[in-house]
Amino acid sequence: MHKKFKNIVSSFSPMNLIYNLPKIVFIFIIYILSFLIMVPEYSDQFWQKLLTNKLSPNKISIYSILSRIGEYNLYLRLQTAAKNLNIDYVAISLENSLSSNLVIRNFYLIPINIINYFFKPKFNLAVTHYVDFLPIGYNIVYLNVPSTLLYNVNFTFYKEYEYLYKYDAYADLYSLVHGKNEVLIKTLEKGNKELKIHPIYFGDNLQEYSQKKHETLLLTGTLWGCARNSTRLKRALKYLADENLLYAIGLEDLSFLGNAYLGESADFAKDPIFVLKEFQKLHGIALVLTSLEHMIEGIPTLRIAEAAAAGNLIISDQNIFVRKYLGNNVLYVDSLQSDIEIYKQIKNHVIWARDNPDKAQSMAQNSHKIFAENFSIEQHLKNLLDSMNQNSH
Repeated sequence: MHKKFKNIVSSFSPMNLIYNLPKIVFIFIIYILSFLIMVPEYSDQFWQKLLTNKLSPNKISIYSILSRIGEYNLYLRLQTAAKNLNIDYVAISLENSLSSNLVIRNFYLIPINIINYFFKPKFNLAVTHYVDFLPIGYNIVYLNVPSTLLYNVNFTFYKEYEYLYKYDAYADLYSLVHGKNEVLIKTLEKGNKELKIHPIYFGDNLQEYSQKKHETLLLTGTLWGCARNSTRLKRALKYLADENLLYAIGLEDLSFLGNAYLGESADFAKDPIFVLKEFQKLHGIALVLTSLEHMIEGIPTLRIAEAAAAGNLIISDQNIFVRKYLGNNVLYVDSLQSDIEIYKQIKNHVIWARDNPDKAQSMAQNSHKIFAENFSIEQHLKNLLDSMNQNSH
């Protein structure tokens, strides 16, 4: 054992390292090139524009986590928004388990930093607070979850999210809904951070309104936004599914719905956004339920944006954001009632929509119009860029 250890140590001697330096450099170059080819997603003609110095002035980098469906869909939508705004970008999504390892994190930060060194993005945008790796450049993180998930009672980020202090600025959904986020402000002040908070909502891309029948309910994504451990809520949804009034597409935690669970979007096509839009057209009514903390703080999930952008009739709980911005263009449910009461409320809304197609159509169209004029990703990405450009002067 002693001899074996001695041989391992001797293999790392200065002479051996010098002798193998060309091989090490070659392997490193191959790794960098492989990473640049296989991992990032680039805007159209990226490399040609980079080499000819013709990249757009408002270029950005986008970062996300692969294993979380909502965050990954937002990552894809931000790329679409960048294309629609003629913004060049580099987009990278990694497994969260990789970035949690310090050695591995630094290993893939090297090629990311090489990209940024030559690309020089206006900013690096992390689409979720789970992104714990910060490349060189100006880093902005999007905060779009209730405060109970991020902040301690003494106004600090939870220990596992202390890296959030390292960000240069914060795109904050709570600030958009309420005008100010006192908890975030106090948290940043405790961390001696300069207050650079941008009120932002990244929901869905601009879509043309298309008329559709409002016949059945579609539940999408996961049960994260609707208290996934609530047996009471699950029963209400199961009653609806058993009567062929509700269908679901998303992760396996929706499989309790039996035949009404249609599977994951990846089962139908590689593009989850396309699949989602097609199913929204098919069913016409979106069921959007959120957790108690989401409702109280007025934090909308991606689902409300997806539903409004698609021009679906929306059935929602009493979320402050939905009430404030969509008003009477949505059918509401008191999700704090019993399973039977929730089931009855939702079923009655579906029956009403079938019996009143013109009124249902009008509500859906109004929701779409409000979304298109106020909450498209394109508009809010442009707002963030404009704010950054103003602050740089």
